[in-house]
Amino acid sequence: MIPFHGGHVLRAAALAALLPCLAHAEAPTSQDPAAHLNYASVMFYKGVGLLQAGKADESRAVFQAVEAELRLAMELSEPKRAEPDTRLLRSQCAFLLGEVTLNVLNDRDAAKAHYEEALREYPEHDGALRALAGLVFSLDQLSKPQP
Repeated sequence: MIPFHGGHVLRAAALAALLPCLAHAEAPTSQDPAAHLNYASVMFYKGVGLLQAGKADESRAVFQAVEAELRLAMELSEPKRAEPDTRLLRSQCAFLLGEVTLNVLNDRDAAKAHYEEALREYPEHDGALRALAGLVFSLDQLSKPQP
């Protein structure tokens, strides 16, 4: 199992069964940011499944597509960013960017910035709260001198 900090612990057998279904997913062509977030979410789990199946090279390309779709959703949602539904969408995009940044790219500082952005957009985002708390705790532990 690969534990993602937002609570995404996925079993390899379940993901292996889903991978063939996800092989034909196509990126949305609309200008609707929610469509891009939905697609990125589906592809996120495909990437996790590939990682768990030991296909790191394949997963890298999938996670790059996830990151691009999430950034596009953020860009497309910018004109309506003050609306509550848009803030929730932007929060989820930032959270998933944090998950990819932390768990795939191993960049703790960038992940922390994404989780903080998620919480600025929607302070009640439980996944971002948990991920940030776990990250801050682990960073604190890393900075303490070892006996």
